[in-house]
Amino acid sequence: MLKTSLMQTTMMAGVLSVAALAQTTAAYAEEVTLRAMDGSSDITANLMDFDGNRYTLETAIGEIQIDASQVECIAGACPTEAAEPRHGQRF
Repeated sequence: MLKTSLMQTTMMAGVLSVAALAQTTAAYAEEVTLRAMDGSSDITANLMDFDGNRYTLETAIGEIQIDASQVECIAGACPTEAAEPRHGQRF
């Protein structure tokens, strides 16, 4: 009985952790459009994070990071403040 209860508690903790992570990600996960400072290109993707220095975007090819000094956010859910940083690839 104690073993079953411990397993249920462990499973519930895992489910709650996943739910908390999903809520944190949902804080952004809205579409933005970034434009290169020289105006040469735009990218529209789901914003997953902005730490004040880098945008983390979810694209069709996976998660990418873009240096904020190289682009300006021109449309969509442009962030006004930094959030907790997440890990990903840097492009």
